[in-house]
Amino acid sequence: MSGAARVRSRVFRRVGVAPGSARATCRAAQERLCARDLMLLRWLSEQYGARTDQLEVLLGCGPRTVQRSLARLRGAGLLTTRRLLVGEPSWAIPTSRGLRACGQGFGA
Repeated sequence: MSGAARVRSRVFRRVGVAPGSARATCRAAQERLCARDLMLLRWLSEQYGARTDQLEVLLGCGPRTVQRSLARLRGAGLLTTRRLLVGEPSWAIPTSRGLRACGQGFGA
């Protein structure tokens, strides 16, 4: 067993999750959403979507922070990201589950 595999094995044992199990792969979806994530989802639901560079300006943070917020929302199934034009930033679009989660009464 390689050094990295031993470390990974110890981490999963400490957390009580078997590597490769459904529980291990769903850990990101179980992560709690912060107030910024919910505010972002609400704003996106009103706009029907926005580009990630626009979200950087809205949130007043860098691209990595926006990507982390989008990853949490994507993991929870509340939004999807799509690259609509080649060479342009991707778009964040709320799913119908995301629209329901923030109280919007419209959507597919």
